Amino acid sequence: MLQSAFILLLFLFHPVHVAVINIEYNQTGFDVSFKIFFNDFESVIAEKYNVRLNLGKPDEIGDKADYFVRYISEVFSIKVNNGPPLVLKFKSSKLVEKSIWLYFTSDCNENIREVELFNRVMMDMYTDQMDLVMFKMGTFEEGYTFKRGKEKIDIDHFSK
Repeated sequence: MLQSAFILLLFLFHPVHVAVINIEYNQTGFDVSFKIFFNDFESVIAEKYNVRLNLGKPDEIGDKADYFVRYISEVFSIKVNNGPPLVLKFKSSKLVEKSIWLYFTSDCNENIREVELFNRVMMDMYTDQMDLVMFKMGTFEEGYTFKRGKEKIDIDHFSK
């Protein structure tokens, strides 16, 4: 009985590794936002680049946006019509409770027939990481789940 209670407590207090990504096409390009637990995000930046961001603290690093861009460009991409990855431009960030929101934009005014999403956000840090991606283009809106082994999705059914 005591052993079962202990296992149940371990399960209940195990950290959840989830990021939420919103992608919306707006006729001139994509707006992309990432919601990541900031302590996990600080850990992955420290591990990969040997840098302490200290988000929200008096000694917060000044060039933090460089690390945001560097990390996101390594683990996330959008390709349109089998072309090269779009360039994501950093717009802003904000801390909300225990999360950091990162906002990016990209230019794209092609006639879009197909979109390829590649996502490994935080998967290099946590084997159980799961990312929820909401994709919106006009009246088409769909949610996708990414995890290790399922890191790429092709979307070509916009007339749903």
